[in-house]
Amino acid sequence: MFQRQLAAIGILAGGLVVFAACGGGGGDGGGGPGSGDPVIAKATGNNGNGQSGTVGQALTDSFRVVVTQDGSAKAGVTVSWTSLAQGVSLSPTSTVTDAQGRAATRMTAGTQAGSQTAKASLGSANTVFAVTIAAGPPANLGISSGDNQAALVNTAAQFPLKVQVTDQFANVLAGSPVAWSLASGSGSVTPSTLTDAGGLAATTLTVGGSAEALVIRAVSAGNDTVLFTAHSVTFVKDVLVKNNFFLSGSNGSAAPSVDTVSVGEGVRWIWQPGAADHNIIPQGSPLFQGISGSISAPFTFGPAFFGSPGTYHYDCNLHAGMSGIVVVE
Repeated sequence: MFQRQLAAIGILAGGLVVFAACGGGGGDGGGGPGSGDPVIAKATGNNGNGQSGTVGQALTDSFRVVVTQDGSAKAGVTVSWTSLAQGVSLSPTSTVTDAQGRAATRMTAGTQAGSQTAKASLGSANTVFAVTIAAGPPANLGISSGDNQAALVNTAAQFPLKVQVTDQFANVLAGSPVAWSLASGSGSVTPSTLTDAGGLAATTLTVGGSAEALVIRAVSAGNDTVLFTAHSVTFVKDVLVKNNFFLSGSNGSAAPSVDTVSVGEGVRWIWQPGAADHNIIPQGSPLFQGISGSISAPFTFGPAFFGSPGTYHYDCNLHAGMSGIVVVE
């Protein structure tokens, strides 16, 4: 009996030894080397992040990343390169890491000036590169405002003449020079101005001492040219802009006011103190240069130039029934 118990205990002991041997084995399931996910990061040193470039042009430096796994370089994995910026090109769009875990691509900037980004991805892991892209050289010049004005002789036009300078992708250019000159007629302009943050450059026109047509030339640094027209007048009639009607300053007519001028003369509208907001909107045909919006007193608009005979109608479209007439003989 005693011997049989010892045998049973020996068998049990042997089973325990066998169990211990099975449970204590090593292997990858135990968290040993090589079990971590690959990590993607920007390469040290000159990795291409933070550089500057120009729209539509290849950047000087490539974007470079390094892939590691558990602290060691990871070769043979594919890195994908993408960008959501308009017009950006990345070449290549995917790269396989070399023996040092390195991958790179080259970016050609998109068409929109400002910040642009590119992303290097490995599965769900990624790192983002950011660059600053400047507008290109002057390519387009356009009139912004101030065209077709009139001014009393020897005085300045009411509004500045403005142009806008953009590159080939319509990005505005700040600090770009614009040269101004008179192509015909007498007077003066500021000869050279620089564009502001909105790409706008302006000059002030002062007309000469005789009634005439003027042409003003603006030339950009890219040699694009636009022409403004203007007129100088020797005689102006005033229309008083009251609270809800126009009043002729020369004959007292109102609702509508009626003024008669000769070809080549002008009419000026003067907002009276306390008047509501108004505008001058030409109606029908023929037309003249009016002013839209909602304009508060005190304000003076004009003179408007009338170069052809006819009956010109206008109103304030903010107030029903507020109208006027200019008869040009």
